[in-house]
Order: sequence, then C-alpha cells, then structure tokens
Amino acid sequence: MSVVGNVESTKLKAGLEPRRLRQLFSTRAGGAPPLIAGRGHEQGILAELLGELAQGQPNSLGAVLFGPRGNGKTVLLNAAASDAQSRHGIDVVRFTPTACPTEERLSTRLLEGFEAPQSLSHTVRGGGGVGVAKGQVSRTRTTNLPSPSVTSAMLERIKRTRKPLVIAVDEAHRLQPNVGEALLNAVQEANGQQNAAIALLAGTPDLIDHIGRMNATFFLHRLGDSLLPMGRIADDAALRAVAEPLRNANLKVTRQAEQAIIELCAGYPYFTQVLGRTITESPELSVGCPIPLGDPDDAAHLATRDRFLVRRKKHYRRVWSDLRVGKLISCGYMLGKVLHASSDGRMRVDQVERALESGLTHLYEQTSQPPDLDEAKQSLKRLGLLWDPEDTGASYELGIPSFFGFLTRQVGQLQPELAARLDAELPV
Repeated sequence: MSVVGNVESTKLKAGLEPRRLRQLFSTRAGGAPPLIAGRGHEQGILAELLGELAQGQPNSLGAVLFGPRGNGKTVLLNAAASDAQSRHGIDVVRFTPTACPTEERLSTRLLEGFEAPQSLSHTVRGGGGVGVAKGQVSRTRTTNLPSPSVTSAMLERIKRTRKPLVIAVDEAHRLQPNVGEALLNAVQEANGQQNAAIALLAGTPDLIDHIGRMNATFFLHRLGDSLLPMGRIADDAALRAVAEPLRNANLKVTRQAEQAIIELCAGYPYFTQVLGRTITESPELSVGCPIPLGDPDDAAHLATRDRFLVRRKKHYRRVWSDLRVGKLISCGYMLGKVLHASSDGRMRVDQVERALESGLTHLYEQTSQPPDLDEAKQSLKRLGLLWDPEDTGASYELGIPSFFGFLTRQVGQLQPELAARLDAELPV
C-alpha cells in the first residue's frame, strides 16, 4: 500500500465472493486496511522524506509516528517501508525490539545476508556525549571485530548495497535504551559520512520520552515536520474508511448507516476495521442491497450493532486488564471524570496530576507497592491512554476516550463506595 499518490483509493472488484468479502477488513494489529483514510498529511510527509532519501539528500534523520494504540501507526510504517523498496529501490531493514534486544543482535541483523566481514572501519568521534558535534575531530581504526558495532555494521551494509537505507522499527518504545542510542547514533554517523540513512520509528506516546532516555534527543531535534502524532481521525474520514470499501464491493450504505458508522467508530481507526469486519460477516448481508446497519426498527440491523458492541467491549476489557495489572484502575476512573467535564477533550497538566494523585490514594485494589505519580503517568503513556499530541507539556488528551466511559461505569457498578470517594475529589 503506497504512501504516495491517491492516498484514499481502493481497488476492489464489485461483488466480491463471500470469503473475500469477510477478509476485506483486518482487525489484526498492523493489518493493512482496504483504505487508509484521514492520514493525508502524514502520508505526504513520509512520501517527501522517502523522495529526498532516494536522491541521497534526506533533510531529516527519519520520522517518529507516536500515539495511542489502534490509530494506524504500524500500517503507515509498513506502507512507508514497502514504498521505499518498491517505488524508490531503497534498502530497508525492519525489526522489532524483541528481535534485537542487544546491540550485538542489531549488528547481526544489519549484516544478515552478507558474508561476515573480516574487518570493519570504525569511526570514533572525540569528546563525550552522543551524536556528532560540530568541529569534532574524527579518527578511524580498523580492527578484527567478531561483533561489529552498530555504526560499523550500518556503514558496511550501505557500502555493500550501494543504496540509501531505511531502518523501520515498530513498537520502538520497547527498544532497550542502549540499543536505541546505538541505532540513532549510527544513523547520524552515516549521514555525517555522506551515507543516506534514516530511521522510521513507531510507538505509543511514551516513545518521545523514551528517545530522551536513549540520550538521543539530537534525533528529535533533526526531525522537523517528521514528528508525527497520530490520534483519532475526523468523522468523515472514519466514515470513508468503512463506507467506501463496502460501496466498492457493490454494497449499499444508506444515510442512516452512515450516521451509525460515525457514532460507533468515534474517530478510532481500529473500530473502523472492527465495524467493517462485523458488517461483512453479517449473515444478513446481501450484495447489491443496503448493509444491515442503521435502521433502529430492523432486527438485522440491531443484530449487527450488537455484535459490534460485543467486540468493542472485548477490546475495552483488554485495556481494563492492562490498567488493573498496573494498579491504575482508580487513576483511569479519575481521568474519565475529568474528561467528562472537559469542553474540548483536553486536560490541563495540573488536572491530570491531581486526578492521578487521588487515584493513587484510593486504589481499586490494595497493594503494598502502588506506583508513584511519575510511574503512573509513564505507564498510562506506554499503554497509549494518556498523551500530548502537540508535545508541549501543557495539556493532555486521553487515547481512547470512549473506553473511559466504560471504565467509570464498571467502577461505579463494581465498587460504588470507591466511586463515591473518588467523585468527591474531582479536580476542577
């Protein structure tokens, strides 16, 4: 799926056979949807970056796609990596943090498919710190390296392929800090030696802070427009994501169905795929007829809606479980209440911190080692439930706003006394 050209096009034959129709929408993590809608800006930035890289003159060290889970970061990352190879002939290395937990494993990954080098040129920069400082003197040494450094391995790969290089890392917030530091330092070093290379990183909102923990803030400073927050999409984009593929498959989407799609998806890309899959798996579906959704007086339509709500609730329960493991149920409850009182969906930093402090004071389940405020905040970012899309540090948004309505209802039903205590401490 290309990140350039007509970014909201689908190529589907009308009247798909039932089996293919059911496979039209993907609910797998990172599964390619039939239509990427509402991401024209991000796709344009990535397309421009790849074009510059193909010419050997990238104006950035890469791109960072960060945001809550289920918003299409992996989809865009995969699309960009595929586009780099197929459209531009760029060399691409993809990996996940679990596949490369050490610098040695990353070096090995960079040299996969090549004969092991007997020796590698290894450039060392004078002075301390991370990155290439202006005016530093470099020296080069050649040694027999049974395990070459990440920088040496990257330079060797570029030398052998004679192509620009893209390193694509999904779930980058899970990178070991020393591995991330070595990777981003190597990208900067390669460009400093006139070897075109970029890193494309995708991860939860915690990724920005995590890059700082890698001692690699220089990478963020060199991103410019390539720091790409990915949150919910506009209602019209969510509608296109579901309705256009269905119409291209010779299914009718009524005005009532359009309103139901907008309401149920709530701008969350993952829910567009869940709803699309629910519709195409409906036994009441008939090619050439209206989809069974939107008519409140039709039993088939209500059945489709109910099946979607069951799947959505299953997703919510997984998120609930993550919060429970992190001892953050009460914190989530307080954030949900603050969100409900917000007029624009944003919350001031002081509101968030007071909400978390109250949640940590009145825990859903008692524990001898509750998280502290900073741990709670980082955990919520890592789970993609709390984030600052503008990366200003002035305010926050919730990653899946509709989930917090579910959470507050659950706590109110399961522990009404706790809910009452928490309500009494709502920040204003």
